Order: sequence, then C-alpha cells, then structure tokens
Amino acid sequence: VDSANAACYTLPQTGSCSNTAAIARAGDWAARAAAALPGTVTSTSTLNTGTGRMTVVLSWTGKDSGEARRLETVTDVR
Repeated sequence: VDSANAACYTLPQTGSCSNTAAIARAGDWAARAAAALPGTVTSTSTLNTGTGRMTVVLSWTGKDSGEARRLETVTDVR
C-alpha cells in the first residue's frame, strides 16, 4: 500500500496529488478492470481522510443476465 500517496488513488481524481506515477497506476487499474468485466463498467475509489479508509466500488452489467452487479470493498490505508 502506498499510504503516503493514498489520495492519488481516488477515482475520479479528487484533491491535489503531485505523484504522477500513483495517478497512472490508479488509471491503469481502472482500465484493466473495465477490460476484464462485461458490459458497462464503472469504478470509483474514495478516501476518508478522517478514518484512513479507502472504499473501492466496481459496478458492471452481468454478461448473460444483463443484471447490474456491484462489488464494494473497504481497506485501511493508514
């Protein structure tokens, strides 16, 4: 975990981040996730600076069912 640059990994990008490598890694991850999942894919990540928790959400459309799918995970980046 790159906790020193945690704010750089928010999607869409929020706040200030001067670490271009961290921003690029976040964008690359989102692109790979979109390529791996079927249908329309959205990815977001938010950082709660008060708690040090990062929430990542992936949403997509099921391949055969067409149903909305969602995966949410929360991790501590302190």
